[in-house]
Amino acid sequence: HGADDAVYHPRPVQPPAAEFRVTYHGMYLPSHGLEVVMGAAKRLQDAGETAVHFHFYGDGPEKAASEQFAQDNSLQNVTFHGFVSRDELLDGLAMAHVCLGVFGETRQSHYTIQNKVWEGLAMGRPVISGDSAVVREALTDREHIYLVARNDPAALADGLLDLKQHPAQREQMAQAGYARYLANNCPAAIGRQTAAALVSLLPPAKNCST
Repeated sequence: HGADDAVYHPRPVQPPAAEFRVTYHGMYLPSHGLEVVMGAAKRLQDAGETAVHFHFYGDGPEKAASEQFAQDNSLQNVTFHGFVSRDELLDGLAMAHVCLGVFGETRQSHYTIQNKVWEGLAMGRPVISGDSAVVREALTDREHIYLVARNDPAALADGLLDLKQHPAQREQMAQAGYARYLANNCPAAIGRQTAAALVSLLPPAKNCST
């Protein structure tokens, strides 16, 4: 898994100074744990952390429930953008102080690293996501990515506040995550790994003599 660097790469726009921008993009699926994200948004609003604002891009089966939760709890710190143009989405990711990964507990969420994780790293942005053994095989916690307990709104809210309060650590993590993506998960790197794997399956060359 990885991300297409012809599309996802750092852009010249910068995160805004007026808010701490947290961005989710993709499908609203059960494996992604949108209820966890919404719960974290409520906890931060209840705690008076009004500078933290969540921006959602995309659609899917869990979107209506997320919007209803925001309405029922009078959340002022969330914005649902829906489907937007590619440039608007990419600028939205580039302006994120933190990009969100996934936080669900389904089998699929535990056994894959979702594209949104690689896409955030490819944009050169810090990524926070749910912990799993599979993620730890590819990325180091607090070095390439910030991992938190899954299905735990409090853990996500605390992680976001930690990243908000430590901008130097946040940017170091973004740079290291981007370098890790370029080394192993951009198309060229995936191509090299695939070619090496295919070559390893070839039978050894026979020593032909006349």
